[in-house]
Amino acid sequence: MTYVQVVLNGILLGGFYLLMAQGLNLVFGVMGIVNLAHGAFIVLGGLGVFSLYEAGVNPFLGLVIVLIAGAALGALVQWAVIERIRGTAKQHELLTLMATFGLSYILINIAQQVWGSNYRTIPFLQSALTVGPFRFSLSLVVGVALAAVITLSIAFWLTRTRAGMSLRAQAQSPVGAGACGINPRRLRLVGFSVGAAVAAAAGMLLVMTQPIAPQEATNFTIVAFVVIALGGLGNYKGAVAGAVLVGVVQTLAGYQMGAVIQGAAPYLMLILVMLFRPAGLLTRKAA
Repeated sequence: MTYVQVVLNGILLGGFYLLMAQGLNLVFGVMGIVNLAHGAFIVLGGLGVFSLYEAGVNPFLGLVIVLIAGAALGALVQWAVIERIRGTAKQHELLTLMATFGLSYILINIAQQVWGSNYRTIPFLQSALTVGPFRFSLSLVVGVALAAVITLSIAFWLTRTRAGMSLRAQAQSPVGAGACGINPRRLRLVGFSVGAAVAAAAGMLLVMTQPIAPQEATNFTIVAFVVIALGGLGNYKGAVAGAVLVGVVQTLAGYQMGAVIQGAAPYLMLILVMLFRPAGLLTRKAA
């Protein structure tokens, strides 16, 4: 029964990981940008909600605020950095990788200046939810429910709205999308903004369930990469399976072998995926 509880906790943890990875997956799928500053956006969102909570703001209202702030920051980064690199350099993929790495370093240092290096969390929804013989943290359950709502909203936006379908069309064929009158610059701005907003929202949900600090940003980026690598880069359905798998493996590793192995598990999974299934676990090999 204990193992079942551990696995269920891992599945819930996977819900968080899915939201952490969705923003990165969206940015990569639309623009082909590997955003190494993704974890910094998550940290800024979480610590931003922490400060709002300290000021007396309800965390749910804080979620709305960091969503808007994250979208604004993402739009600024896309307009001021990514788009300019794309328009002036032939090897823009490599340069944007380096630029987002530098941006991550800057944002982490800014966060350390503002919040310090101490781990922060908010004591919100601290009671437990009992279902039969199993007990779950209420903050974890509510966080996963919100993550599911946000993830489904993104899926609806991408598949059922004109803006979302235009975004996907631009990703599949920029030339064809341009011939249809779609403005690729504006779509890239929207895509990166949404990706940053989702990352900030993931940070808000994380800070409700576990302490976070600026120096954790790189780890969050790695976990997000592992999730989308397992599912296949740009594969949104695969990301769901990848997130659940990472959550379950990490939780079981922590239960059996301690916190050190638990922390190392995503890195090990990333290495194994790159060695044996670089296209993702759910991606079929070409005939």
